[in-house]
Amino acid sequence: MRLFREEKEQKYTRTFHAEREFHPEHVHVNVYEIDRLYGGPEEGGWYYNTGRPVESVRVKNCMKEVERVRQSLEAKYPTTGTVYSVLASKRKDVFEVMVEDGFGEEWPKERPHYE
Repeated sequence: MRLFREEKEQKYTRTFHAEREFHPEHVHVNVYEIDRLYGGPEEGGWYYNTGRPVESVRVKNCMKEVERVRQSLEAKYPTTGTVYSVLASKRKDVFEVMVEDGFGEEWPKERPHYE
């Protein structure tokens, strides 16, 4: 007779979009193309980051599956630049992979205001 050890996998419980219905049995691994935009002249000028969804993969909410998909997407969308460079040629191909409760959406929804 074989005995099997029951293994419980850890689950991601991070929620970014509180306004949406949360389905704990599934999460989305979203890839965003990151850019940096000029916010305004206040305090010598300020900038803010934006994210445009590129790909979204729905996966079972277990650490092994999420990590497998996250690593696969990071390999598919390697970051080769930086949003912090003033050189336009270095500001392309900046991606970020995030584990979220729903499909990727552009952020921020509204242009931020300096206060």
